[in-house]
Amino acid sequence: MKFRGYNTKKLDSSPEILEKFITPDLMTLKKEKDDTLDSFAFNILDESNPLEKQRFVWSMFEKNGFMEEFMIPINTLCDFINIMMIKYNKRSNPFHNFDHGISGNFSFNKRTDYNL
Repeated sequence: MKFRGYNTKKLDSSPEILEKFITPDLMTLKKEKDDTLDSFAFNILDESNPLEKQRFVWSMFEKNGFMEEFMIPINTLCDFINIMMIKYNKRSNPFHNFDHGISGNFSFNKRTDYNL
């Protein structure tokens, strides 16, 4: 897989990494948990499944109409989210990681709800 020149060829051969990659089919499965994205009760730390975490990102993009407004192909978003998951956690920083990125996205998502 390639994303903006970043080649994940070395990672593609690793089964434990591959099972954590989101695909368009998995991305668009609507789940009951998506309702928590409309509430301040949402806490990414309650979710341990990496695929679900990635799906939350898609759900926030979809909810706000960003996919359509910016004409983002779902495959491009999947690639971007997969690379972000790998690169964000590269140094195993306990605070600045993929969960932190999702929390920031959630905060932005809530701000758009209230036009702040």
